[in-house]
Amino acid sequence: MSSGSNGARRVASLLRPAISDPRVCRSCQETLVRRSYATASTQASSETSSTAASTFPVVKPTHTIKAGVVLSRPPQITRDLTDFEKAYYFYQKRLNERLQLPFTKYFYFKRGTPADEDWKRKIRERQTPARDIGKYNPYSKEAWNDELLVGAVESDPAHQVEMLVQDAESTVNATSQDTSKKEEIPRPFPRVTEADQKNDQRSLNRALQRTLYLLVQSKEGFWTFPSSPIVAEETLRQVSSAGSSRQVFHQRQQR
Repeated sequence: MSSGSNGARRVASLLRPAISDPRVCRSCQETLVRRSYATASTQASSETSSTAASTFPVVKPTHTIKAGVVLSRPPQITRDLTDFEKAYYFYQKRLNERLQLPFTKYFYFKRGTPADEDWKRKIRERQTPARDIGKYNPYSKEAWNDELLVGAVESDPAHQVEMLVQDAESTVNATSQDTSKKEEIPRPFPRVTEADQKNDQRSLNRALQRTLYLLVQSKEGFWTFPSSPIVAEETLRQVSSAGSSRQVFHQRQQR
């Protein structure tokens, strides 16, 4: 046996005088020491766990898991055009008139007929076959001047629609046999509704260009999406649908 192991055993015997016994061999003494260490470690761990359990009380959860829905209404119409977009689309319309071939009127209207005279009268009033580009002749000396000034009403889509409707009404009334009654062409619905004018924020028929979301007012006074706490017996779908319906119903009852 090496001298190092003998020295370690001697030091261990000095540190453990209570276990040292001349009637017990060294191997048995080492086994008894290991068992005593294991027993002490088990007792220390049990004491630590009991101390921790008694020191830290049970903490209740401070957060509540909720489920809800985000109910939205998508835009119903396209957004308003910017000034640059209005000018661009109007320029494209006049460019289309300028690039087209000249209108061969005598192919459609025989010279000297009432239809020919009616065409001449209308073209003198409009100065162009198109109805929504203003007074512009793509074959005159001023054909290059196809851009509008800033703030001109001809580039406004509402003005263009009105010109088209008026032209259709004049055509229908001119061909109608009953001259005592004037026909009216249905106009498009306005982009600004009555709910917008009244600032009715509970109506869906408003802000047609934007996305609307369903919000409910909490007891604290702030607005949020409808939600309800999750119960163990209910699914997320049940909690979100039932909770949203209850909150909306209570909101209407309060109003």
